Amino acid sequence: MVMDASHVLVVDDCQLQRRVLVRYLEQRFARVVAVATLQEARIAVATHRFSRALVDLQLPDGSGLALLPELRRAHRESRVVIWTAYASIASTIHALRLGADDYLVKPASLEQVAAALEGSLARHQTQIEPLTLGRVEWEHIHRVLFESNWNVSEAARRLGIRRQALQRKLRKHPDLRGERARDDRGVD
Repeated sequence: MVMDASHVLVVDDCQLQRRVLVRYLEQRFARVVAVATLQEARIAVATHRFSRALVDLQLPDGSGLALLPELRRAHRESRVVIWTAYASIASTIHALRLGADDYLVKPASLEQVAAALEGSLARHQTQIEPLTLGRVEWEHIHRVLFESNWNVSEAARRLGIRRQALQRKLRKHPDLRGERARDDRGVD
């Protein structure tokens, strides 16, 4: 195992985002290892010693949350930051319970990413939405859509509503409407 106190693991499926992060983070830390999948991340965790990790929540072969227990077992002292465009209160709580040190919502500036990895992201910089009925509904619909592999008919069945009603809700929520399209283009 390669030992270096300033290694950073970046796990993100967007190639452009990985390149930008690597360039920026290499200026602040000694070495950055960037991977695109959960499987590649597992190999990196087994072969390197990381002091910090930035892990995307949604990866092509699974959830970044699945990596958290492995990171914690192999690198107890590492600082782990989850970051995602698919933020929800439930996923934030779940990530923190699994051992994440911080949780960033994309888009986050490079300075915010570095500050979170260093542990110096001021809590007052984090914007917390008030929990409204609309937000709870949005999160529930988003979770059911994700669990249904973005199949609107299946999600409507699971939600107990007609497909047309779900489609109307999706049209009213631009946050939901474009998420899968952005993910398919590799931008999240």
